[in-house]
Amino acid sequence: MKKVGPLAAIASIAIAGCSGTSSSGPTTPQPTVTATDTVSHSPWPTSPPTPSASNLTLTQEIRHELLLARAKATHLPDDAFVRLYKGSAYYAIDNDTRTYWAAGSTVPNHHYIRAEVYSQDEGAYTIFRLQPGGEWKVYDAGRDGPEARSGTLCPIKIPADVLKVWHWAPNTCDPPV
Repeated sequence: MKKVGPLAAIASIAIAGCSGTSSSGPTTPQPTVTATDTVSHSPWPTSPPTPSASNLTLTQEIRHELLLARAKATHLPDDAFVRLYKGSAYYAIDNDTRTYWAAGSTVPNHHYIRAEVYSQDEGAYTIFRLQPGGEWKVYDAGRDGPEARSGTLCPIKIPADVLKVWHWAPNTCDPPV
């Protein structure tokens, strides 16, 4: 007698069970279900949309440019403002227009009373804009009252995407308190 392995025995039983005909009549075809390991992929790689604004690092060189622009806008000497208040400064670029935006409170040089006056009320917070080929433009935005935070007194409209990367409320011109 020939030895048959376990797999051969199972296969022969399965074949024998399938080869007979049923006496109950013709069989109805059964639907075939096929399992696949395919994963649906988009034909094009998807990447996040390019943001229309990017937050930038405010370097010492840019800080100096902003202080000079503020001095020029107020018709004061270049050293009329000495620095930006810590934690008040923001800097970004609108990628669509290639316009740079900055904001901050300038610290006046105490040797210039006019610089101190210009740093109060509406001048307490400043928005800066640099368009391609231009120079920094200065806009006094103030920091006092709900009107400034609601955007109704903003001297310039900051693009929504710049406000978003700065985490400011929409349509405003100063940072959250």
